[in-house]
Amino acid sequence: MKRIIKLFTILAVMFMMSVPLSTSADTALIVDETGELAPERLEICQQQLQMVSDKYDVDVIAVIAADTDGKDIVDFADDYFDYNGYGRGAERSGIIMVIDMNGREMYLSTRGKCIDYFTDYGLETIADEVYVFLPGNIEVAVAKYVELCDRYINAAITDKPIDFYYNRLYIHLNDEKGNPLNGHFSVYDANGDYITMIYVDRGEGYVDIGTEDTNAVYVIRCDNITDKYNRPADVTVRGSEEYDISMVAERAPYDLLTGGAVSSSSGILAALIGCSIMKAKNRSVHSKYEADRYVERGSFNLTNYHDHYMYSKTSRTARPRETHSSGSSGGGGHGGSFSGGSSTHTSSSGATHGGGGRRGF
Repeated sequence: MKRIIKLFTILAVMFMMSVPLSTSADTALIVDETGELAPERLEICQQQLQMVSDKYDVDVIAVIAADTDGKDIVDFADDYFDYNGYGRGAERSGIIMVIDMNGREMYLSTRGKCIDYFTDYGLETIADEVYVFLPGNIEVAVAKYVELCDRYINAAITDKPIDFYYNRLYIHLNDEKGNPLNGHFSVYDANGDYITMIYVDRGEGYVDIGTEDTNAVYVIRCDNITDKYNRPADVTVRGSEEYDISMVAERAPYDLLTGGAVSSSSGILAALIGCSIMKAKNRSVHSKYEADRYVERGSFNLTNYHDHYMYSKTSRTARPRETHSSGSSGGGGHGGSFSGGSSTHTSSSGATHGGGGRRGF
């Protein structure tokens, strides 16, 4: 009989551990093991955390730990969440921030839906913004944490997770005959501020531009191009697409005296003036109508020539956008608009978590 009761007890405990729990208004969403916060300040923090937790039906928790009981802070944060009944819904969704006052570390651990809500980039950004208030102003650090959790969860639910999206801009540069050219281009934002450079070698070049704003506008400007070609006009693209920009550079007219490019109108005018002056001065000479009278036979040998055109043509084509969803192991691939996503690991309880943090405050 005792064995049956013992077995029943074990099964009951295992069942209780496996059932997803939802925190109530009485559950402490902030735990201060160090006494850094006065009771009234703890109550304010609890209300802030409770409000955002109830708003999105996930647990948002903050723990000011005296130490991590000899554990790595990642394991400590995961275990604190898993073994203290935090998390809402079937996936036990939530996020916990642990501030280790002894080890001078902070870490954010996510579970359930919050793994998708908070990408690696999002967690690193939150850690950066909270980190600056540590260790001196715990209450402000918690308030900033709550504010950012509200922003990031809302963005993920109403639109998409805040992430660092990469957009690839390709440039193909050729002349009218399809011959590849070399050049370099500058990329500017909508305000005219310089962002980066694209080098085009033998007709091809590209650059990956990272931004939170997938609707950012970029202006691509040619700074230099293969000698004797006109620079193509500026191209404006929007960052939500991957653009394949084809440019056809046309040659400039050529000044035989200086070896430089000139406009057709100024060249014709200069030639007319020069010929008129020479004609007026040379009254003792007479025209010869046979061309061979002016050239010694066998003396002319053509060794090189250039074609010089005046304009350029540019076309741009938006490539199909390729996105990498959150839940990937991070990084994304090349070949489209892609994001970093959320990397994950397994805690000691067997649960899947995301996370990120900072050391040495």
